[in-house]
Amino acid sequence: MLETSQYASVVTTSKRYKPSRFNVHTMAPDGSLILFNTYNGHCCVIPQEGSRQATVLLSQRGFEGELNALGLYLWQNGHLLDTNVNENLRWDLAYGMQHYRTDHLSLVLFPSEECNFRCQYCSQPFEHGTMSPIVVESIKKLLQKRITKLSRLEIAWFGGEPLLGYEVIAELAPFFSNIARANEVAYNTNITTNGYMLTSERARNLIQWGVSQFQITVDGMPEDHNRSRPLKDGGETFDTIMSNLQDMHEMDEPFEVRLRLNFDKDNIHSLDQYFELIRERLEGDPRFLLALTPVGAWGGPNDSTLHMYTDDSMKCQVELGDRAQSMGIPIEPAMRLTKGRVVCFATLAGGLIIGADGRLLKCTNHGAFPNELNSVGRLREDGYLDLQKEISSKWILPYYNLDTKCKRCFYLPICRGGMMCPSARVRGLTPDCPREKTHIRSILLQYWEARREEITTTIHVSVSSGEQLEVRSPNSDS
Repeated sequence: MLETSQYASVVTTSKRYKPSRFNVHTMAPDGSLILFNTYNGHCCVIPQEGSRQATVLLSQRGFEGELNALGLYLWQNGHLLDTNVNENLRWDLAYGMQHYRTDHLSLVLFPSEECNFRCQYCSQPFEHGTMSPIVVESIKKLLQKRITKLSRLEIAWFGGEPLLGYEVIAELAPFFSNIARANEVAYNTNITTNGYMLTSERARNLIQWGVSQFQITVDGMPEDHNRSRPLKDGGETFDTIMSNLQDMHEMDEPFEVRLRLNFDKDNIHSLDQYFELIRERLEGDPRFLLALTPVGAWGGPNDSTLHMYTDDSMKCQVELGDRAQSMGIPIEPAMRLTKGRVVCFATLAGGLIIGADGRLLKCTNHGAFPNELNSVGRLREDGYLDLQKEISSKWILPYYNLDTKCKRCFYLPICRGGMMCPSARVRGLTPDCPREKTHIRSILLQYWEARREEITTTIHVSVSSGEQLEVRSPNSDS
């Protein structure tokens, strides 16, 4: 618990202040002010009795005078700034330091580009099979050449279905873990799998090799899931995946499963039954977090036949999340996409996909994306990258500097001017604003509702003479 006295030594550098241009706020049903800053990710809840004073402090007219404890709290956490702070320059610097650094390497690997499923909304072409031994050895050489210059290594296993190339993972995953540990490089790795081949033995092996984050999709009740995510030969997949998930639930190892659910107008009416089913099967295991995603036109051959939600997809997502949570289902934190942590690796100088045949790509949706824009080179057998820098730079360019509307937007640190998914910018198009920006206040309310009983940091600040107020700040990792 933080007390007001802890701020006694804070000395501000001016007596004129302005609100951060990256602030966004809304009122909770109890009159509290929910305040979020998109630049630093700080979120706090100011109770009703202090919300009026916070509104004065954060007025666009600015504030002049000595700051009381509430003002100091807002100032220290970036919601209130000295008038001489140039937030545009501050953001430009932060963007450059993150996106152009070369000591981070983020690789998405396709151990197999074939898949045992044929999902109705999929856009992958399945043109290549399992990663060749030559490419496997080339990846090892790439890491051996680069590892001493790295401070962070991120590996994502993707496909196709990556477990069709399980032998490739079994060879490379321990190699990555060992070389990162030996060189004291921070290491993170995850896998996106349909879960059909994820036996308990394989799950344990992956976790032992450092792969502790999984994304597995189950699209609702068996009849809905089997329709949208059948086997290549049309066979059913629900029971096998659910059995594998239950086996993981029985494991003691630490891991996290992002249990994705793609919803549309076909499966939405039976999702309450699905929530009851996974509550029964997984018993509210906090390692399994439900992640709701509206089905989109992702470039597949069936796009025109999909029964998608469009304008109201975010409203449906929020409502479904509320219903799942009320039924005791752990859900992905509502603020995940507003923390600036979900960055498309393609926008990073050190972010690449390595295909099964050694070609270098930028977008995982390579079946729907123009090859002349997505293919940026090849991995050579000696471990060096033959990059087409002109094409690669299109994915990294800070497009927000070319768009006045984006430059002024409060959501810039998260969206980066359409770079959460840069495919539109690379094509020369102006992207739509993210759904999360348009519905940011609904997300803040959902976050407040989900977290208000778990808020852990309490700061007592004086509102007026003799009166105390608790400013509540959620966990920073929420």
